[in-house]
Amino acid sequence: MTTSRLPHVGRYGDVYFAHGYSGKGVILSTLSGKLLAEAITGDASRLDLFSTLSPLPFPGGTALRGPLYVLGMLWYAMRDRIKH
Repeated sequence: MTTSRLPHVGRYGDVYFAHGYSGKGVILSTLSGKLLAEAITGDASRLDLFSTLSPLPFPGGTALRGPLYVLGMLWYAMRDRIKH
């Protein structure tokens, strides 16, 4: 899941990627797949345009990234134990 709630799509060298659909994978994964296929076959213009929509930085920066991650994992682990 990304902070902007949009998928993170792009390339890093020769590696193409698409992730972080945030619950919108049915629609946006088909678009992302088409953009990646176009780029791999030689036309990266639409992928380059879409890849400029990069996710926002993590709230709290690097100082809070670790503690908030642990807090989130503990919260969902607790919810899993309560519901089952």
